Amino acid sequence: VALLLLCALAAEAKQQSRRRNRRGVGNGASEATQLARRYLRPPLAATPAPLNNTLFWGTYRPQVLFGMRTRSSTPLSTGLLWSSTPAEEPHRFMRDLRYTCEQGQDLTYSWQEHDGREYGTQTIVDRKHDLELVTSFVKLPSETDSGHWRVRLDGKRARKNLPAREATTRAPLSLFLVFSNEDLATGTLALLQNHPEGLDPSEWRLSGVNQDVGAFTVRTRVLDRHSAALLEERRAAISSASDFLALVHELRKNHNAVPRLDRVHFVGYRAESEDAWDVNPRLQNIFRNQASNLVAQMEQARNKLSPDQRLRALAPYLLTLPNQVERDSNVFVFQLIIMEDVTVEMDYVQHVALVTDNDDEDDESLSTRSSAVESHLATCTSESLDDLLQARSLRFEERFQRTFELSRQQHSAIARKTAKTALSNLLGGVGFFSGSELIEMRAANQELALPQVVTESPPGVLFSGVPSRPFFPRGFLWDEGFHQLLISEWDLDLSLDVFRHWLNRMDDDGWIAREQILGPEARSRVPAEFQVQRNTVANPPTFFLLLRRFVERLLALRELEEGSPWSAGDVVCEGDADCHTSEPAPSPRANPQQLTDAASLTSFLRQCYPRIKSWYQWMERTQRSPLLDGAYRWADRTVNHTLSSGLDDYPRANPPTNSELHVDITAWQAMSARVLVDLAHLLELQDEEEIAFVASLEERTRVIDRVLETVFWNEELQTFMDVAEYTEQSVLHVEERGYVSLFPMLLGLIAPDDQKLEHVLNLIEDPEELWSNFGVLSLSKSSALYETNENYWRGPIWINVNFLILSSLHRNYIHAGPYHEHAHSVYTRLRENLMNNIVAEYDRTHQFWEQYNAVTGHGQRTNPFTGWTTLIVNIMSEHF
Repeated sequence: VALLLLCALAAEAKQQSRRRNRRGVGNGASEATQLARRYLRPPLAATPAPLNNTLFWGTYRPQVLFGMRTRSSTPLSTGLLWSSTPAEEPHRFMRDLRYTCEQGQDLTYSWQEHDGREYGTQTIVDRKHDLELVTSFVKLPSETDSGHWRVRLDGKRARKNLPAREATTRAPLSLFLVFSNEDLATGTLALLQNHPEGLDPSEWRLSGVNQDVGAFTVRTRVLDRHSAALLEERRAAISSASDFLALVHELRKNHNAVPRLDRVHFVGYRAESEDAWDVNPRLQNIFRNQASNLVAQMEQARNKLSPDQRLRALAPYLLTLPNQVERDSNVFVFQLIIMEDVTVEMDYVQHVALVTDNDDEDDESLSTRSSAVESHLATCTSESLDDLLQARSLRFEERFQRTFELSRQQHSAIARKTAKTALSNLLGGVGFFSGSELIEMRAANQELALPQVVTESPPGVLFSGVPSRPFFPRGFLWDEGFHQLLISEWDLDLSLDVFRHWLNRMDDDGWIAREQILGPEARSRVPAEFQVQRNTVANPPTFFLLLRRFVERLLALRELEEGSPWSAGDVVCEGDADCHTSEPAPSPRANPQQLTDAASLTSFLRQCYPRIKSWYQWMERTQRSPLLDGAYRWADRTVNHTLSSGLDDYPRANPPTNSELHVDITAWQAMSARVLVDLAHLLELQDEEEIAFVASLEERTRVIDRVLETVFWNEELQTFMDVAEYTEQSVLHVEERGYVSLFPMLLGLIAPDDQKLEHVLNLIEDPEELWSNFGVLSLSKSSALYETNENYWRGPIWINVNFLILSSLHRNYIHAGPYHEHAHSVYTRLRENLMNNIVAEYDRTHQFWEQYNAVTGHGQRTNPFTGWTTLIVNIMSEHF
């Protein structure tokens, strides 16, 4: 082992030398395509906080049940799969494989604790394969980006104390561990042990080199709790026929021996970077051939074994990996065959993190590293991992209570558990994606029916949360703004980094694709008709809600540094229609991952400002109405859907026309302009062009306010409505009441003393319109389209919009103005309804849901949906 480690270290030294020699040498530029030229902006630099180093490794593969990976375009990654041998159909072995997150009653998975950086514990229950699995990881501190980590997989076969006959015939479970290295240019990956009968489960190692981390070693151990003796007991029990072993040898006459259940079987192979993530095709090929042979062999065995022994007896001995390694393998899969409980531990060690780097790699320094690796692994005992996991769990609990103070607010134990699980699953769903996306370039207002060329964008990366691990395991633009409203309360630096990555996805025109489907792994989870993104399609700019948080944080930091924090309850007015109640800016909390100085946050926001401005300007150019200044409409609508709005099937003008106007996007633009003005003032931009731009934004908000009041407001029905057709002589409204009607209030655009606020509050709390005991409905019960067709945004309760209602009431309307008591009443009752229902549904189903039924309050559609539904934590803690 030591010799092989020295070889790996020597390979790393040689690679480092090649990299040093290549510095400053260009490869020559090929002719750029039109699309490539649109992504020429240099990426924004990372935030200065050194704690962002702890984000390099993580559980950044949200679409799989458990997997670690690096934040790199040539990542190291791990994966976990399992399947049991079907009793009567061995060919279904791979068909029933567990790998990716799926919806279904027989499989549940949930992070019980996850801090977003260094620690997490997840529980998986697989009823079909009779497995309860706890996956835990913890990262160890180091001065490098990568450092070290430890993983424990604690599996239990759920059904205990089975009758003797059933225990002897229960299908064995194959657990597959995957490790891959996608650095094909200079990377290596080698198995340090190799045996034709399989590996010793007590310990085996991989060692290699990756351009991002240097040399590394991964040690895997199956602990004594695995108890290979149990396997042999089952083997003896199911082979009671005297000729059993002879029969197995006969059926495997082309093989040297019967596969040993007490060994770890393996395969190593070479895969291209775009294919390394998916081990299914290779495993399918291996086991399909074995299963086909097995079915034929079973026919031969009919008269030699009893029916209950026949298939169950033979299958686990034959469906095993071949214990072979191809040349230059960069993917390794290891197979454990288990009957009872099993515990597996993996220890990842980055060599350079153990000793000081040295440009001159001689034999002595390589030996020093090898010794350091062995010394480190000697400390990685099961007992030390127990202590680490327990300490991190206690730290997580303390930080959670300190951040959200739910105990002080006297929330119940189940409510606190619900909130903690919600936060953990949002953080555990954060992923890192790399690769190209499919783009269709289209001129504004171009007919949708015209054929277009779909092109792959230049490769890029994205660090982002996801709405749902099984159904939406990719970045969604308007979802992510909501996600970060919770994550920023927990870890501001993490939110800043996510925000930076999204801004880096902007093209030179200021457009950001509403779905980020980067690379083949992400694309594999998306239906073909939704993979292509069009450059004329917008999405609600919810990141401006997060940006508003950043502005408030910067104000708070400056006030604290100056020693004069600003007070709550002051009413601030700008002009006649822009009055709002100032709440105290959130003071920096005592969390370890929080930016705590104004200079650093100012520097980051100053760097982001040009792109934020470009995004706003792109929305202005592409979504503004050609008929009315100060009004906007969602471009690229279809008859039944406005996907760009985020409200998909919410009723709009039908059929779509160029003369329609939309309340929600008009409100979004007004709010975005206000935030951009506040940011520009805080950054103290002195350039004449910027001063003129800020003045134009202030004028734009006044124009939009007048349009909202005079064009979108239906005086007869006393509500805001979309406009189906606008001319200078007449306005034809879309007479639907629902979420769209609320947006001017949701985004704080109605003054606290404006009577329109009272009408909006009346609409919200009217049980014949939008009110229910479980939350505010998406469409009025009085609508002819209520709960029709897809019934997606036509009645069901969505937590993100309910959050906006509560947030706006809390920030703008419950403290001052003639309607503050009414606003406070709606706020209090709605908050209670939402908390009670989501907690009750989590207690009943152990799931968070995409939406909630308007009549029963039951969760429905996608689950687990741990995106914006997790805003229940903000609602419970009143962090708005």
